[in-house]
Formats: sequence, C-alpha cells, structure tokens
Amino acid sequence: MLANLSNKKLQTPQPRADFVIYESVLNTLSDGIVIADKSGIFLYWNPKAIEIIGLGHSNTKPDEWSSHYGCFYPDKITPYPSNELPLVKALNGEEAQDIELFIRNPKNEDGTLINVNGKPILGNDGDIKGGVVTFKEICLSEQNEKIKQEKEIKDIDKLSDIYKSEIMSTLLDFIPLNKSEPKIFTGITSKYTAILELSLVANDYNWHDLITDEIRSFAKQLGHLKAGPADVLDIHKTVLRTRKDKLFNESSKRVLLELMSSLASYYRNNSVNRREMVTSFRADI
Repeated sequence: MLANLSNKKLQTPQPRADFVIYESVLNTLSDGIVIADKSGIFLYWNPKAIEIIGLGHSNTKPDEWSSHYGCFYPDKITPYPSNELPLVKALNGEEAQDIELFIRNPKNEDGTLINVNGKPILGNDGDIKGGVVTFKEICLSEQNEKIKQEKEIKDIDKLSDIYKSEIMSTLLDFIPLNKSEPKIFTGITSKYTAILELSLVANDYNWHDLITDEIRSFAKQLGHLKAGPADVLDIHKTVLRTRKDKLFNESSKRVLLELMSSLASYYRNNSVNRREMVTSFRADI
C-alpha cells in the first residue's frame, strides 16, 4: 500500500465519489497512514493512525512534530529529532524503512512502540508533492523476540571473540574468512541463508534428512576453506543481522550446532590445505 501511495502521481482531483471510495479503503486498513503535503500540512490521518498515536491531525509544523506527538527512540527516553522523522524525510525526498519509534503523549501515556515506513509522493514532473508514512504497533511478543535475538547475537559475538583472540589465532593459524576471502564469505553466507530457510519448512515436509545432507555438504565446503569455529559464528551472525525475520528461531540454533558438529567431523577425517582449495571454491559460488 505504501508503495502504491508513494508511486502514485498527484493529478487533477478525481470526482468526489471516487475519493469517498478511496478514503473508505484507507479507513479500513490495519496499518496507520498519514499523508502531508510538501509544506508539512497534514492531508489525511486514517482512524488506525489516530488509534496508535493517540493524537491525530494538528496544525503543528514539521519541526514541532516530535515534541507534539511525543516521539522517542526505542529506549523510551531520548527524544527523536523532528528532522529525522520518516514523514519529514519523505517531504525532503528521502525514503525510510523499518524505523522504530516510541510514542508517548498525554493521549497515550503508557506509550507505544511502532515500526514506520515513509516515502515521498511525486508529481508528474517528478517534483515532491508530499509524503506518506505507514506504521504499525510492535506488540509485546515481538519486542521480547527482538530482545532475545539481540542477546543471541551478543552471545555469538562473545564466543567468536574467544576464537579470534590473539593467542587462539596464533595457535590455530587463523585469519577470519570474511577478511581473507570476502567474496567467498558473501557466497557461503548466501548458501547458509538458504539452508536456514529450508530448515523452517523441514517439519512440514519431513525434510530432516535433506537438511542434514545440506549441512554436511556445507561443512565440507567450509572444511575445504579451512574455516574455523569463528568463521561459522561469523556466517551465522551475519545472517541473523541481515535477515531479521523467522530465521531468528530455534531451528537456526539447531542448524548452527549441527554445522559445528559436521565441521568438526570433517576435520577429524580430512586434512585439506586452505590455500589450495580457495580457487576451486570460488568457481563454485
């Protein structure tokens, strides 16, 4: 809906009947929608936007929006700068995606954490005519899941740092794969992402054996590169940070543990020189 609104060119007003139909559709959406013209005058707030924010249409100027509506960073303490608000950025021709804001004001004293997307509205000549934002409330379960995800990344960071320490690096002759072979690292990260996505539907289609085979094959590729535990953690951490969705679940942890085990098994049974295998692996990805 946001893409349709932002890509829609502002043309000669349609007949009132069409406007009523269009407005009625916006009024039924589960996301909040706010539209302003290029000067910062509000043109439209749908009911859901008013419900989420607590306040609605006002005559405030863009540089007053943050204080008027009670916009804060997710820490719930630090005021959010008005010039960084997604709608203000949209009026300046900038897009904003997945911005988290905490809203607290006299009409919303408990506060609400929201996810906001914004885009400029362009005229036929390509000039900015206004801006539109859509937003939705982030429920408590989503907040808890995010906290859990962030903790998991921090735990992986700590474990990875141990393997990357100067002493361990010397003992294992370890150079991080993402530094020594960044292109290959990007390729194997994509492969790992595909394995995690496959693991999400493994239960539905009884693909557990297939997942195991994929993990073993992937471990073999990592073994060819003489990748270490820190490389595996770096790969896992990179995916978690770039794919903030269903990959943050228990199945990803199982895949990580199974991959670690498979890689250890590979090293018990094989001895491969990393430098000799890099060229052939690069061709594969």
